[in-house]
Order: sequence, then C-alpha cells, then structure tokens
Amino acid sequence: MDLPFPDYEQRRIMTARDPLAVIDAYTVEVRVRLACALGLRMCPICPRCNETEHPCQDKFGSNMTPLGGILGGCTALGAATEHQGVGTPHLHGNIHLACIYQYHTLQEIADRIVEKAFDPDLVKSFQAWMHKEDPPEPMQHEAFTERVEQEWQQRFAGQEHDGMCSTPAYMADDEQATMWAPSGPSSQEALADGAKFRRAYMEDAQFMFSRVQHHVHKKTKKGYFPLKACLSKRCKKGSCKAGFPKEDFLTEKMLFICPGVARKFNLRISGRRNCLGGILGRRTGVWQSGTHPAFAVIFRSNTHTQPNHRLPCLPTTHEDDLCQDKGCKDDSRNLKVVCKMTQRASRQATGYFCGS
Repeated sequence: MDLPFPDYEQRRIMTARDPLAVIDAYTVEVRVRLACALGLRMCPICPRCNETEHPCQDKFGSNMTPLGGILGGCTALGAATEHQGVGTPHLHGNIHLACIYQYHTLQEIADRIVEKAFDPDLVKSFQAWMHKEDPPEPMQHEAFTERVEQEWQQRFAGQEHDGMCSTPAYMADDEQATMWAPSGPSSQEALADGAKFRRAYMEDAQFMFSRVQHHVHKKTKKGYFPLKACLSKRCKKGSCKAGFPKEDFLTEKMLFICPGVARKFNLRISGRRNCLGGILGRRTGVWQSGTHPAFAVIFRSNTHTQPNHRLPCLPTTHEDDLCQDKGCKDDSRNLKVVCKMTQRASRQATGYFCGS
C-alpha cells in the first residue's frame, strides 16, 4: 500500500508537536536497527533483561549472534548519547570486533606478519570497506556535487530528497527463493539477483553519501569558511576542527603511515592525534566524511566511523615508493611507539564517548 508522504513543513510541525516521538525513534534506531546491523542481541530494557527469564546474553555473557553483522563478529558495543544544541540526540561509541587485535599484542602481530601467517593488506582492505572515504558511485556523485550546498542550505526540503526519510523498498523486497529451496533459482539466476540488489544498494548509498556525508562549509568570495558548529577552538582562526577540506590526504590507494609518509601527507606522529602505524584511506575528494555504506543506507543520516587498527613498521608494510628512508622500516623504536600510541588512542576514544 502506498501512503502519501508528508512534505517537509508538515514533518517539521509534527516533530515540534511531539518531541517524544523523536526520542522514541532514536531509541529504535539504536536498540533495534544498530544492534541488528552489528549482529547483537539487544532489547528495550538491556542490560536489565539479564535479571529476567529471557536475557539477551547467552550463558557465556555474550550478546553476539552466531553470524555477526556488517562488520563481522561484534563482541561488544559501548556507547553514550549526546544531545546537540537544539536537543537532537546522537551516539558516540566503541564497537569491539572479533579479530586478531582482540587477543594479540602488536609485537605478536608483527611476528605473524614476518612469518607470513598474517597478511597486513587485510587490514587495509577492511578499513577501506569499513571507512569509505571516496564515493560509492563516482558518476552519480559528480552529477549532484554542484547542487549539494544549495540543497543543504534548504535542508533538502524538496520532494526529490524524501528518500532520506524512508526505508527504500529494495531493502524489504525478497521475492526470489533461496538456492536451497526445492524450486530455488539456478546459480546464474541467483548471481543476477545479487547483482541487481548490489546496483540498487550502491546507488542508494551514493544518494545518502551525497547528502549526509558531504561536509559543508560556507562559500564566500575568499573561498570556503567553516560553519560556526565546526570551527576549531584550538587551531588557528577560521580552521575546521574536522580538518576539511582534506586536500593533503588525497591518495589513489590505501597507505601505511610511517614517519616518511606522515611528512608527505602532513600527518602528525606525535601528541594526541598520532597517526604512526595507522592507515591513510583512499580519498579522491576533499569534502567526504568516511563511514560504512551500510550505516548510510540503514540510518539515512550522517554517521562516521574511525578505525583504530594499526600495523608495525616492517619491510612488508612499508610504502617504499613514497618513503625512501631505509631506517624507517628497520627502526625497532617505531614498534614501541606504535604500541603506546594504540593504547593511548583507545583510551582517548573511550574517554571521548564516556565524556571523561
């Protein structure tokens, strides 16, 4: 059944008259949709449900579902709600994944890389998938780029943007039987059905990326100037606290950050934002904020992922074509520094979402 969709002004009035509906919708997004996307069992009364006959945790204390979610096996989620200037709630949190970093130190990971028991390129490919910093559909992105700032100023009020407020039909359509059904499709038909879904998914992801992942600054005669909400309080006047536009970070491939690569891309390898051992993502545009495409498709709003998996400085991880410093990849001190920075970054991330 097709129901008429209220226009932008009507939606604003309805929201103003029932602010509790916003909070209830936010609760559903976190406790139902986010939990389902991550492959976690979560209910409206978690974690108090453990006191009932039907707890979300199993007997081992885990909420993870057997098949995991969009990021793989998710062993835990810790997050806190923060309210913006007008009271809009949003979430900051840490997602803990089942991976080699869960039980191994960076030294042990380095040993496995040397033994060829672990491929460091897997970390790069995982980050490229989890934290996408280039457009899912470049041609569709280019077609909307010229209009995005004007439409943003109008709060995407036009009917062409109504898809931002509703779940697309392709996500619920499931007409095709599985290959394991008695009268299921052939492998060719199943592949065609998967390709059809992928096209719809990527086009929808780009639809949302163009509208909610594009970082907007005010365009003036002297160039772009950060909005009041994104002005940095610590850096020089007029700078964006998120570092946009990211002109220094443009790269056609994923890069391991050693001291030489850090100098080339103006990245810090000291202090609170130490990037040593991290991964610089593939970036072809200066305004896109990185996230997982599934988050954009599911939540229809701005999201941001921040992977913190780091690699040791080794001959197999070093970017020889960008850094000619031979001592960089052989310096054992770098490994100790990366270990410390990883621990510090994890601690700071925990403190940030907890408000400490």
